[in-house]
Amino acid sequence: MKRITVPLAAALMLTAGTALAQGREGTRMAFDFYDKDGNGVLSKAEVKGMARTMFTYADKNGDGRVAGEETLLGPRDTDLMDTDNSGAVEQDEAVAYLTDLILREDADDDGTISFEEYRN
Repeated sequence: MKRITVPLAAALMLTAGTALAQGREGTRMAFDFYDKDGNGVLSKAEVKGMARTMFTYADKNGDGRVAGEETLLGPRDTDLMDTDNSGAVEQDEAVAYLTDLILREDADDDGTISFEEYRN
């Protein structure tokens, strides 16, 4: 799942309003943006918030679905997220998929994502 890290970090930088930031500093800014309680790790609730923000950003026409020209990560991942095979990704499908994907980076299995886990 490490292949998602670069596109995911890029999407997070955009949603965090740091589109022009690059490198570790930009990644840190995106991480800190989603670390709402400032404790240095992302909880499952914070990760879900991140996934909802990513979905909202991708849903350009605001219809509650990502379809056609809209995309979250890429065609393969869009197909995986579309669990009801409707041809579009609804918010609940995207949030479940992205939350699971991000939480897979939890190398120490403590139920949170540290900055080091996030950037690796």
